[in-house]
Amino acid sequence: MNSNRYHILLFILIIAANISIIRAQDNPGAMKTLIRIEDAFNSGNVDQLAEYIDSKTYFSFTSDLTGYFSYSQIYNLLKDYFEAYKPIKFGFASKSSKTNSPFGWGEYIFLRNGLRGSHKIFISLQSSDSKFYISQISIN
Repeated sequence: MNSNRYHILLFILIIAANISIIRAQDNPGAMKTLIRIEDAFNSGNVDQLAEYIDSKTYFSFTSDLTGYFSYSQIYNLLKDYFEAYKPIKFGFASKSSKTNSPFGWGEYIFLRNGLRGSHKIFISLQSSDSKFYISQISIN
């Protein structure tokens, strides 16, 4: 009897361990999307970034401009942003694709009016129809 309990307990522990390992793995689609978004910010390529924008994207720029915007509004906001804040360097300091809402944040170093500056950028993703889209862009 004790032997059966031991085997059942061992079986449950093995199953639980496998489930937690599966959940903790990176989502390759989310990681690929984060890398492409990172590349787009690094080069100031609004067209590449626009591939991941849909109508449910929340945009926040410093504390002056916040809210949900349409695709075309966000496209134009980002286009204006890249024109005003020319990219020097961007990279995610941290990114995670191990959650249901993958995210990344990093420092965007730019040139504006001949002066160097930086913004902190936070991006979160959501999945829809097996593709990842930007659910939030925050620039501070």
